Amino acid sequence: MTLRSTWVLLFFCIGIVTANAQITFSDAVEYHDFIIEQKMIMQEATDAIGNFEVADSTIIWDAYYQALSTTKSCLKAVKNAGQFEDNEKFYSATLQLFTNREQLLINSYPQLISFYLIKDPIDADFEAGEDITSSVNHSEMIMEKLFLQAQTAFTEKYHFTPKDPYTEE
Repeated sequence: MTLRSTWVLLFFCIGIVTANAQITFSDAVEYHDFIIEQKMIMQEATDAIGNFEVADSTIIWDAYYQALSTTKSCLKAVKNAGQFEDNEKFYSATLQLFTNREQLLINSYPQLISFYLIKDPIDADFEAGEDITSSVNHSEMIMEKLFLQAQTAFTEKYHFTPKDPYTEE
């Protein structure tokens, strides 16, 4: 098992445990950090689909199913957590972002993977793959923009600056 596979499995397990636990939050920062953690787990699992040097069908499809399962677990965890106090907007934007990712994984990613695994692609294959990639990117950009707007409003309302989730503590 590679290091990346180990991390994906770890994130998946964390997601399952988190998704099945009823969570309550005492402050806005804790709630925010939970949402960002779920978002990062989901993103890491999705990124794993395309992080292979060799187009091995079995490995890629396994990563796909893992990403779909992880996304569902993260979405469930957020739903279980509910909104923080009366702040519907951040919660709603998070649900939209996660639901959108789940739908893209179900409806678009299988086609992208299939295009990627074509042994001798022709121009039409490249064009079809680019069309789907463009559509996925556009959808994700819209949801990310809505999420970031809601996140900004949330952090301003509760007077804190979010930590950069990509820096080490």
